[in-house]
Amino acid sequence: MHDFQASPSPLYLKDSMETRKLIRWFIAFDILLIVLAAIVLALYPSIFSAKKKSTHPKSGKMDERQQETRQSVETGGLKLTLSTSKKSYRLSEEIELNLTIENKASSPKELNFSSGRQFDVWVKDIEEKEIWRWSNDKAFIQIALQSLKLEPGQGKTYKASWQQVNNEGEKVGVGNYTVFGKSEAEGIDKVAQVEIAITD
Repeated sequence: MHDFQASPSPLYLKDSMETRKLIRWFIAFDILLIVLAAIVLALYPSIFSAKKKSTHPKSGKMDERQQETRQSVETGGLKLTLSTSKKSYRLSEEIELNLTIENKASSPKELNFSSGRQFDVWVKDIEEKEIWRWSNDKAFIQIALQSLKLEPGQGKTYKASWQQVNNEGEKVGVGNYTVFGKSEAEGIDKVAQVEIAITD
């Protein structure tokens, strides 16, 4: 007695071939997706940076507006620093000014003043015309001598604010301005200065 094994029908063979084709197509498609995903991931940082730069064209400017601006000058072992909290201000915004004098020497320094005014700050416009001075509307005690002793590394900070007005009390306009700061101690003639802008 012989075993009888039926041969696959042509229809079955055709279905098997189509299935294998379909599987191969899906595998190829998956590989393509993986390759594309890898390319996108590799390019993603540069794409993101470019998009961020174009979408927020003013972001760099805004960051710059928030940066502190300062300048220092040194004389006789003393360091004089003038600073503002920002580089750019809106119209009518209060502008805070800080003037610091620091002893950079290895021995104490004694500063002498001929009046109650120990410092001064003032502002000039783009034409270098003085438009405002902190001490303009203030009265100071006239004394024979006033002194300030600074130990090595010690400093003294003076604070003032400019309300964006001139010496007549009138509002100033949009533009670039230079702020100057000076210690009124005897023997100190160095002046620190910083540039600021007022925008609308």
